[in-house]
Amino acid sequence: VLGVNTVGFVAALFGIAAAGCVAVPVNYRVREDELTYLLQDSGAAAVLTQPRYRELAEAAGADLVLDLEEASTPAADADGELHRLRDLDYDAVAGILFTSGTTAAPKGVMLGHAGLAQYVMLGRDAPDGSDAGSSVLAAPLYHVAGITARLNSLYVGRTTYLMPRLEPADWRDLVADELWLELFALGDI
Repeated sequence: VLGVNTVGFVAALFGIAAAGCVAVPVNYRVREDELTYLLQDSGAAAVLTQPRYRELAEAAGADLVLDLEEASTPAADADGELHRLRDLDYDAVAGILFTSGTTAAPKGVMLGHAGLAQYVMLGRDAPDGSDAGSSVLAAPLYHVAGITARLNSLYVGRTTYLMPRLEPADWRDLVADELWLELFALGDI
């Protein structure tokens, strides 16, 4: 999955899990040679991406490139019924996140469904139906911090505004318009 934070990116992560596949979210600032390596190392069968990154994915050798927003639209049968694709294997790998590769080639770190579920459920109180507030997520969804922050917000029922990327001026304007209980970002703001 290659792109900035969008609802389609979140939907794609859940759709990939529902299909019994492994998500490999990738930094949208990746270079072509790095993406080629990540595709080969992960064994990715397809790249879900946004239009601005399509040419990059194709140049890096992706066998199948799909539009992230279109591919993350729920699929229905002829009667309009949505269905679950598979039972989730909690012992299976949910995703592979790659290290930055600053001193050597990036290394894929496998995250399991059970580990992610335990992190979310043990780190937060169970939802009780009360207003869980709202948050701004500026941490990228290719990073474990962004993924777990989004899962935490979903679990407790918190409304989340996804910033495509962290832009301090955009964040300032956003918080001036509404009371946000939580900001989750990486880097300086």
